[in-house]
Order: sequence, then structure tokens, then C-alpha cells
Amino acid sequence: MKRKLLERTILAVLVICMSLNLGTSALAAGKNGSVKQYENPASPANGIISAFSNIEPIGSITDEEREALLKETSDGCDECDGSRHFSLVAHVHEVTSITSTYVGQRDRGVVAQTVAPVNTTTKLSYEMQRSVSNGWNASIAFEKDSVTAAVGFNVEYSTTGTASYSVDVPANKMASITLYDMYNVKLYDCKTTWVYDTIPIQYGYEYGTGWAEQWSHFGFSAKIW
Repeated sequence: MKRKLLERTILAVLVICMSLNLGTSALAAGKNGSVKQYENPASPANGIISAFSNIEPIGSITDEEREALLKETSDGCDECDGSRHFSLVAHVHEVTSITSTYVGQRDRGVVAQTVAPVNTTTKLSYEMQRSVSNGWNASIAFEKDSVTAAVGFNVEYSTTGTASYSVDVPANKMASITLYDMYNVKLYDCKTTWVYDTIPIQYGYEYGTGWAEQWSHFGFSAKIW
């Protein structure tokens, strides 16, 4: 009788701890879910982009690296140091399925514009080194490596690239160039399994959704008026 009462007490305490942990985790995921702290993935490309630079997706991992990550993450979460969430309860994060993929874009705005129309044909050019990065987020507390293993690229990889574009401007016209970041976007379902050290062992499950985006190239559009 006393043993059963003790087991129930331990389980109740663990459930309370889990509830507190989940509340904190959700806040951490929302705040730190991607390198640039985006809340949502890049919007689907709208077709207005007239040209783009070479397509070179960044942060891709090899099949061997992916297999190693899958094996590592199946043993439990290694990001419980407070960077994304903290829990004393053993648990495993898992991306259960990729639900959708699409080409996405983020608008960086007008990066070059003529000052005044001139009476001859001219050229408006833009070239600059820009920082670029992959990103991700999840609706529940989650770890980066589990997402990386599932989507096949390092979701927090960053580097720089050269954005370069030019447009011919007819005489007596004005022009502008708009820059975009283009991504390969993947949406996913995910799950965290909590393992409670009770007799018998108890399990808890938390389900969520998320996204990951791999930067692939700069896109451009030009406006002449």
C-alpha cells in the first residue's frame, strides 16, 4: 500500500515538473527557433523574380553525417543545457514526417535605385557581399540535430555570398532593384517522448509542427517606370 502511494506521489511530482518544463520550452522555442529568430518560414515564391544568381544550397550534410546524427539523437536530447530548453526528465526528440516542401522567398527590399532619369540609356547595377543562413523553428521545445538529421542540412549553417545583378534603364526612365533570399523549405511534424523513472516506467508524449529552410540563392526583380 505504501509503495503504491509512493509511486503515485513520484509520478505526480514528475508530471508537475513536465508541465513546468513544457511551458518554458515553448517560450524558448519561439524565441530561439532559428538563426535569425524568424517565427514563420519563408513565404512561397510568388513568381515576380526575374533573375537569380547561381543556385548553391548551403549547409548540406552527407548521408554518413545524417546517419550518425540519427543514431545520436535516438539516444536522447543533448541540448538540455538551457540553450533551447531544460529538463531533468529523460526524453527523445523525433521528426515523424516531412509534410510539405516548396521554394520560398524572403524580401530584403530595394537595394539599388536610380536617383533621377537621364536622356540616354544607362545601367543600374548592384553587387555586395551579404550574410546568408539556414533556419528552423518548432512549436514545441526541440533540438537542432534532430531536425538537421531529418531534413538533410545543417539548419543553423551560415556563410556569406555575393549578390550581383544589373538592369538596363531606357532613356528618361527610373529603375530599382529588389533583392530576395531564396530557400528550399520543408515543413514537418515532430514528437517528444518523455521517459519517467517510475515503476512501472511511464511515458509521456508531446506533439508539434515545425519548419526548416535551406538558403539556396539570391533572387532579384527589377522595376522600371
